[in-house]
Amino acid sequence: MVEEFTRQLADLRVTSQTFVYTQKLTGYTEHANLIYSGVAWAKQRMLVEAVDKEIAWYGLMERREDADVPTYYVKDIVVYPQKTTATTVDVDDEIYPEWYGNQPDEFYTEMRLQGHSHVNMATSPSGTDREHWDELIKKVPADSFFVCIICNKKLEHFVNIFDFRRNTKYDTSDVTISIEGFKISEFLQDAKTKLTSIPTYSSVNGAGKNYSGWSGGGKTYGSSYQSALVDPYTDDYDDPYDYYHSPAYSGRSVPSTPPKTSPKTGSKSSAPVAPAPKANIPSITSAAYLSKFGKRG
Repeated sequence: MVEEFTRQLADLRVTSQTFVYTQKLTGYTEHANLIYSGVAWAKQRMLVEAVDKEIAWYGLMERREDADVPTYYVKDIVVYPQKTTATTVDVDDEIYPEWYGNQPDEFYTEMRLQGHSHVNMATSPSGTDREHWDELIKKVPADSFFVCIICNKKLEHFVNIFDFRRNTKYDTSDVTISIEGFKISEFLQDAKTKLTSIPTYSSVNGAGKNYSGWSGGGKTYGSSYQSALVDPYTDDYDDPYDYYHSPAYSGRSVPSTPPKTSPKTGSKSSAPVAPAPKANIPSITSAAYLSKFGKRG
């Protein structure tokens, strides 16, 4: 930047009493690690998950001097006096000064993080957030650092790390967040590979679950059965599909049970299954059926 400034200054044709030099800082990438102790991570997540309004906290931190990648360690989380709403959080000016003055000595040297929750909203910082961070950063020594973080209930994070010793700012995409002992992203990715979805009723061309006037298990179904909706369970008459196609149901409009889907193979049977003789199937009252399905749901 000094070299570029010098060249521009040497080539300048003076036409006014001011000279403006602007340089956009791009093309430089460096990564950093933000590591939480188990206690600090648990406290931060509890604040975000358990409180339905915005809430803020400080983090007590240290720099990991021996790390190959710039690494910042969150030892503990401290909640300070504040006034909060669903979308804002501010320092409680009446209580905060006394609270701040009564902290242990290590608090003033280790308090290097300010975080707050955005509840269910996006984690992008507001202008007020940035103004508050600027005020806190002014108090940070020239050889230290400061971390700004916003979290929400979706486990999304906005992170800025200002390292004044390295004269470097790390943005969200530059920072890997982990808990001491394992990386959060790797743990979640591994967990998702172990999930298998259970078959459920699906809609056709935007239509709802179409069982005429039927409700049970906390659900209500619309009108006119869609044959493309498949039942992943057996003919045990414990769901609306079985009930309305039971030979014991006098209002059924089809001569046989439509093709079924097996929860093991997921494939339709090659031909409709013929119903058992009506005389061999006990009568099922609507009240009894709904009671049974309601318990299942």
